[in-house]
Amino acid sequence: MINKELVRPVGSIGQDNLIAHIEPKAHTTGIYVKAGAGKLSRGTVLYRTADGSYDVYAGSTTTTAGSISVGNVATADVSYTMATTTLATEAAALATAIGAAAGALYTAAYSSGTLTLTAVAKGAVAKAPTFTDNNSGLTIGTVTEATAGDENTEAVYTVTLSGTPDAGGEVIAPEPSIILTEDTDASEAQATAVGYRTGCFNRHALIFGDDYTLTNADVDTLRKYGIILSDFLD
Repeated sequence: MINKELVRPVGSIGQDNLIAHIEPKAHTTGIYVKAGAGKLSRGTVLYRTADGSYDVYAGSTTTTAGSISVGNVATADVSYTMATTTLATEAAALATAIGAAAGALYTAAYSSGTLTLTAVAKGAVAKAPTFTDNNSGLTIGTVTEATAGDENTEAVYTVTLSGTPDAGGEVIAPEPSIILTEDTDASEAQATAVGYRTGCFNRHALIFGDDYTLTNADVDTLRKYGIILSDFLD
């Protein structure tokens, strides 16, 4: 249960002109503002996140593709960005990227869930490859030395790959549903706050994230939640 004492009449028209009309009445509810949302001002429009807390509304976003960085296989780390959601396709492309790297120290091949990396030179001091996952969507197993390298044998390392590659492109479309009643600081930790869940508000006094501009679709969504917007001006 969220307990929050208000120090102002939440349903009155104040000097900031956030509330445009007293009807429909402005009703409030206690909320949690997501950690990292920042220092927010009264009038900031929020949406409910998957964990039940609220964050600043800035319209729809499109997810970016994940990637994998592989070290010790070339003169510089090899980075590969997921392009499809098919494991075999992406793992094979990763192997190709490693093999094509300028000054490669390893060749690479993929088959049936296992990526095999073979040192180019016999007798060379081969460092074990390293894998850094950057939200690729894949599960990267432990790098295993399948064959120890010596003057007659190339070193061979294997690693298992599984999961579904994250190629991005998913449109995330949250719905705005709350307007902050007062300034709130959620820069470092989740903050307890109070939000308007109904009422009639001045659309020109609303605050959004990332310089977002209110759309007609947003107006309709807010109306669905009981928030009416007006073109009331100073």
